[in-house]
Amino acid sequence: MTGAELKQRALAFCNNQAEIARRLGIPPQNLESNWRSKEPSLLFAIRLSDALEVPLYKLLGITYREGKNVQDNTLLIKHKADQVEVLAKEIKGLLKG
Repeated sequence: MTGAELKQRALAFCNNQAEIARRLGIPPQNLESNWRSKEPSLLFAIRLSDALEVPLYKLLGITYREGKNVQDNTLLIKHKADQVEVLAKEIKGLLKG
């Protein structure tokens, strides 16, 4: 996912770039440099999802389509989303420690 794609997804959750920068605790210029990136870091995506109070999988638009029916798909999506959230929390913990 490019920075421009991540920007588009982030603006769907908060349509004000200045507010996004404020929530991240960075100057708007730094936010712009992340948007221009061909491949933003996972750490930036995690911080962005945290600042927007949106699960990382939703911010990244992750879906999982496998299984025989809607119930199976829903359970698989939830499982994958839980895995992403656990990974995000582990990374946040490592950054604090």
